[in-house]
Amino acid sequence: MEEKKILDINTVNDYVDFIGAPRQHPHINVVDLSGLQSIPRSRDHYHIYGLLMLDNADSTLTHDINRSSEGGGTLMFSAPGCLTGIDNGSNVKLNGWLLLFDPTLILDTPLGDASATSTIWATSTRTP
Repeated sequence: MEEKKILDINTVNDYVDFIGAPRQHPHINVVDLSGLQSIPRSRDHYHIYGLLMLDNADSTLTHDINRSSEGGGTLMFSAPGCLTGIDNGSNVKLNGWLLLFDPTLILDTPLGDASATSTIWATSTRTP
């Protein structure tokens, strides 16, 4: 069985550069995934927040130990400390949107306080 390398995502631009999307800001980025050729298969250890909104996928995505459904209508949430990845194929074509932001962006704000105790980041995926 092939061993998957874990990619540490320490900053928003770490992931943006990895997938080949344009940089917008060092602390926040919105990516239209349909504009990318493909995303390399990887396991990612996040140190940032992410919200993935998929219209469709041709691969199985995982979040920590949970697998998300293939196909459209999937939301995947990632917080610092989460491990996510693309499980099959070498590259995957995703359609949807990805929001990435640095934890310092919400530090000492009501959103940051709520995020620290919220379970939405722990529930990881939502499919219809």
